[in-house]
Amino acid sequence: MKFAPIHIYSGYSFLKSGLTIDKIINCVKKHNYFGAAITDMGNMHGIPSFIKEMEKINKPFIVGLEINYLGNLICLYAKDEDGYRNLSKISSSVQKEESIDLKNLNKGVIAVLDTYEGEFKSKFNDQIDINLTKYLYDISSLFEEFYLGVEVKCKEDVKYANRLREFANKYNYSLVAFPKIKYQENTKN
Repeated sequence: MKFAPIHIYSGYSFLKSGLTIDKIINCVKKHNYFGAAITDMGNMHGIPSFIKEMEKINKPFIVGLEINYLGNLICLYAKDEDGYRNLSKISSSVQKEESIDLKNLNKGVIAVLDTYEGEFKSKFNDQIDINLTKYLYDISSLFEEFYLGVEVKCKEDVKYANRLREFANKYNYSLVAFPKIKYQENTKN
């Protein structure tokens, strides 16, 4: 089974990650990942060196950034050149602390909602009702491609993930494995 981690913070996510681009590339090689993506919080500073290094090892890559939108963490990925330009504009808005106009900056952008943290999780944990489904629809309808990101960190999370799977099937949402990677595990060989 091919796996590509798509929710990686690099050290460019200030105080959120200890991963340099070199460490990310070494992990991709060590674990023989199919490819990888970086999604730093609110910025795209690591993307040029990430692309350069991924091309050196001949692995596919995706570039993106993570934003806080309506109390949710959403990773946005460039699907094409339009998407990259829109991500650049979104990143600029974040840096300037301006509101983010996703209605006009969504062309060529794929979105993954982090269901492990944020407003969605609290609403989902309370009760699945019309308010939750409308809330999620309002976010998902901004994008041509939208996914719910599922992260399982421990045994207790499996029940939550299964509930998400049932919800996604019932309301026609697609899921993607979405572990957040911020640090490299130190293991002795």
